[in-house]
Amino acid sequence: MLNKKQIGHSNVNDIKFAKEATLHLRLRKSTDREKGIVIELVKKLLPFYFEKLNLKKLICESYALSYMSNKTLK
Repeated sequence: MLNKKQIGHSNVNDIKFAKEATLHLRLRKSTDREKGIVIELVKKLLPFYFEKLNLKKLICESYALSYMSNKTLK
């Protein structure tokens, strides 16, 4: 949430409890993607998913043609 408004969602798939999972993150508006919001969200999501699922590895794959998604993951 940003300013008390939902701006997107995240979830994990392919969960192997206490081992690994795959992260999916989506922002609703493309204009939000260019504000550095994704980096802040990822910083909050990583500890949450690692702790709740006791993960050792969290895989995050971006859309191959998305420059900003790939830049965020670097």
